[in-house]
Amino acid sequence: MPMKICFSITLLFGISIALLRISYPLSLWAVLSLIPIFLFVFLGIFQNSLDRRRSIVLSTLRTDSNLLGLLTGKLISALAALFISTLSLSTVAVHAILATPIQIAALLLIVAASTLSYSCLVGILKTHVRPLALSWFSAAAAVFLVSTLFVVPYSFFEWSVVERPGYIRLGFDEAMSEALGQLPRRGDILNQAISAFQLVDSTKLWLASRFQGTMAPGALFAAHSALICIVASMSSVGAASFYRQQIEMRAWRQPDGAEGNKNDR
Repeated sequence: MPMKICFSITLLFGISIALLRISYPLSLWAVLSLIPIFLFVFLGIFQNSLDRRRSIVLSTLRTDSNLLGLLTGKLISALAALFISTLSLSTVAVHAILATPIQIAALLLIVAASTLSYSCLVGILKTHVRPLALSWFSAAAAVFLVSTLFVVPYSFFEWSVVERPGYIRLGFDEAMSEALGQLPRRGDILNQAISAFQLVDSTKLWLASRFQGTMAPGALFAAHSALICIVASMSSVGAASFYRQQIEMRAWRQPDGAEGNKNDR
């Protein structure tokens, strides 16, 4: 099961990224290629957020309390899931558009490691963690584990392996102009957003080239690498959570007592 989830989610990310990169130069409608993966990520994060809130509620309230029906937390969980999934997947998508093929391969490696870690942790922790908390607890642990383990190697990879564009040797204005020249000349909101991120990334490269021999380049690349690792891991673990939940199709049951078991998932 872990390898099946890992392969499925990594393939989903790979196909979505490929379609996005192919269609982005042609049209604003390139964003439609992200809809399937966005739904996976949003619904997975939503369910994990909901389960986490319910875990807290059920550990606080009595099982016969009328407040259980009121404090479901669906609205708050939906808003949190919408914010996290939109922010993380947007960052992944922008990085995927601007990245080189070797950076895409590294991104998919983080996705695969995250989904595999999540699936393995679910199997390991199921004898220690209550069913209602199993998915969100494993998801949080997987994101922390992968982000921690990958940030240093990914920073080294970005610094030592990825080839820097030649325009960063120019003056700042000329370099930024060259960077924007790499993008399609369209005025839609998607291209404007990509242009803004391109300027930020190019500024990072330009500053790193000007302050070699100091701690500035390392700090810039470490911050960027940490961001990519965290958002890629959060997105893929969210999608893996949804995939697993849909396969097992468990209803939510109370974790304690015979009466409560009808509400613990």
